Amino acid sequence: MAELWGDAGDKFEEASWLYKNPDKTINCVLWQQSTHDGKLDGDDDTTKKVSDKYYLFGFKKPVHDTISNNAKAQFLKFKDKK
Repeated sequence: MAELWGDAGDKFEEASWLYKNPDKTINCVLWQQSTHDGKLDGDDDTTKKVSDKYYLFGFKKPVHDTISNNAKAQFLKFKDKK
């Protein structure tokens, strides 16, 4: 699943990957990137702020859980498969 939108210097992109573990349970890696380009605000602000967030969710029965909120290593495995 993926999402991409932008408006007046702001941009948001999100991508997620589902994968099956050796024990047949399913995990989800989620990546979110928020960007703000200051030069589009009309001032002399030339900064560009970028924020990346990574999450790893586990879907084991009966409880679904956020395994990690810094799942960058798992994201790097899947990022080229967008």
